[in-house]
This record gives sequence, C-alpha cells and structure tokens, in this order.
Amino acid sequence: MITFLSGTVSNCTVPNGISNVDLVATMDEDQIAIGALQRRQLAHLAEFDRRAAWKNSGAKDMAGWVSARYGVSPYRAARMVAAGYALESLPVTAAALESGRLNLDRVVEVVRLATPETEADLVKWARRVTPQWICHKADLGERQRTVANKKAESSRSLQWWWSGSTLWVNASLPSDAGRRFIAAIDDLADKVPCSPDPRDHTTVHSRRADALVALATDHLAGDGKGDAAAVVVHAGLEVLLGKNLGGDIEDGPVIHADVVRRLVCDGRIELVCHDADGKACRIGTEEYKIPRHIRRQVLRRDGRRCTFPGCHSARYLDVHHIVPWPRGATELDNLTCLCRHHHKLVHEHGWRVRLTKDDRTEWFRPNGDRFDPGPVPRAGPPKAPSPVASSSRPAGSASSSRPTTRSAAASRSASSTV
Repeated sequence: MITFLSGTVSNCTVPNGISNVDLVATMDEDQIAIGALQRRQLAHLAEFDRRAAWKNSGAKDMAGWVSARYGVSPYRAARMVAAGYALESLPVTAAALESGRLNLDRVVEVVRLATPETEADLVKWARRVTPQWICHKADLGERQRTVANKKAESSRSLQWWWSGSTLWVNASLPSDAGRRFIAAIDDLADKVPCSPDPRDHTTVHSRRADALVALATDHLAGDGKGDAAAVVVHAGLEVLLGKNLGGDIEDGPVIHADVVRRLVCDGRIELVCHDADGKACRIGTEEYKIPRHIRRQVLRRDGRRCTFPGCHSARYLDVHHIVPWPRGATELDNLTCLCRHHHKLVHEHGWRVRLTKDDRTEWFRPNGDRFDPGPVPRAGPPKAPSPVASSSRPAGSASSSRPTTRSAAASRSASSTV
C-alpha cells in the first residue's frame, strides 16, 4: 500500500554515480508506484460517479468532469471511469496494474474484453501486444456497435481557438470520415517540400499541419489556381516599408511584420492602413494586386513551377515580389513563382532570391552564402588516394567535405528584405 502524505515527491534528484542497472531498477519501482496510484485513482473515480458528485459541477456526465478536471481526452476519461467499475470484479487485472505489469493504457482496453474467467489469459496476452491492438480487438468484440457508431456520428465536432499567435484545432470524427481525413492529409503531406535549412526540423506532424492549411487554401481559392481568399490585415505603413513592427489579422492575433509582407506579396489582401496618429489613410485598396496578364506571363516564363532549386512544385503557387511591394514594382523582372513553403522561406526565414538577366533564379542562405543544391567542384585536381584510404572507401565515392563559397553577387542582388 502507498500512503500519499504531502502530494509531492520529496526527492527528484538522481544520485551521483548511480549505475545503469540501479537506475533501471529505480525506474521500475517508479512504474510500480505509478500503477498503484492509478489503480487507487480509478477506484476513487468509480466511487465519485456512484455518488453523482459531478452533477453540481456543470459537467454533463462523469467522463466530462474527468476530462475537464484532469485534462485528458473525453475518450480517455470515459475509459478511465469504465475501468474503475470493471476492476472491482477483475482482481487479476487490478493486480497487474498495481504491480506495474500492465500500464493504464492497456488496462483501460483490457477491461472491455475481460471477464473473471478470461482475465488471466488476457493479461498475459496484453503484455505482448500494443494498446492499439487491444483497443482494436475490443472494438471488434464490443456489443451494440450500431449504438456506438450512432454516438460517434452525433458527437462529431470541429473546434478551434486562439492562444497567442497560434490557432489550436480539435476534431472528433466518426471512423469512416476519420479515415478519409487521414488519407487526404497524409497524401498532401507527402507532397509538401522539405526545407533545405538544417535548422528547420520538419516533422510528420508539421507536414500534416501544412497539408491541412493547403487543403483549406485550395478550397478558398476555388480551383487552387486563383487568388487566395481575402484576409483583412491591420498594419502601419512603415511595416510595408521594411520596419519590423507587427500587424494584426481581423478577428485574429497579432502577426509579425514578415508575415504581413508575405501576405501582401501575393494575394487578394484588403489592408486598412493608418498613419502615426491612427487616422485611416488607405482603406480597402487593392492597387498592389498583381494584374492577371502579368501573373500569366510569370507563370508561363517559370513553367508553372516553383523556381527553388529542386522543388518544381506546381501546386499552391504564389507570385513573389523579389523587392517587396510597395518598394519594388509589380513587373516581370521583379516577380518569380514560389510554392507556399519556399515563399515562407524567403519572408520568414531570412533566405533571399534574385532573378538573373536570363530569367534564372539565384538563391542565398540567411548568412549570405549562395545556395547550390548540387555538388561543388574541387578547386584543383583531386589528390591520389593513399592505399589505406582507397581500400576503405568504394571506388568513385566523393569526399564528404564540401567547401562553401560566398557569392559577390549576393551584395548586388535585388532581393527581398526580411
């Protein structure tokens, strides 16, 4: 039995010089202690529900109370309450949780399948498989699936809220709709280009987020080739002239000046500009909008592809002002096609691009170095490999080192200022 006196762990420091074996043993003890506390919590949840003590808290049921009180998902909360009741008649499963042999993720699914006669074998099986597989088996064997499906359909929802400059999205979908959603997002995520910046650690989750934004943008743009939907941005005139002051999206958060300039760069953006005294001096103008005939020529010249080396994306293209509007003109020699990903790379990550006389783009990293995705040739003839080096490396393989050169053209380029 564990007695919890102060509600805190008295010593969270790791002893100096502890061996790996002793450290693992200590963590095993932690897992057993956690399991025992979770078993006690489940018993308390069942008792709290029996007393219907949650009814005066504004929650619609016990699971809703648990979800709000302890910050777990509604599904997890419902499973915890159900497990609290089920473990009262499943002593083997309860003992497995208390001893750390089964963690809570497995227990809340095992109790959906277990009976007093079958729980011993199920506990042994559950230790060898993943919680997801246990949940899958429980779903297949669960009675009254029609009722569950109707409940999932009726409880479908999509919610969002702002937290600072971040939009949080929470969705609950029935299984068939959820599978279609996953398939669409993952298909688009596979097409999202990766950043060449090694500091930008793109994950599968960030690519899925980009895919969701692309899906929404595609719908708003009609066929995916038209102007972006209108976004009202409130910003000072000095922001467009290069000063790093923020703007704010109507009914949204404050955004950085770099984001303001990216939105203005290409899109049907409706700006309400104010002078230093707060007086509106330009309302609803679209003078900066790229005319259709110029846009067509830029797309034709660039082959309807992103001009970043190696990208060539043909979806979700923006026409980028190399020298930002309004300082730079909306003319062919100041415009180039970029996908949304590489458009952000310029405005928000410090990269620069310029257009050469023969309509090729040259790219420069944030530190000013010219970006060349291909191998850099040696300055002179390669040295003959030593016998040791040649025997330890396959014939024809190149050296892993690669010199970096700074282009003098970087200082002469007409480039975006970020």
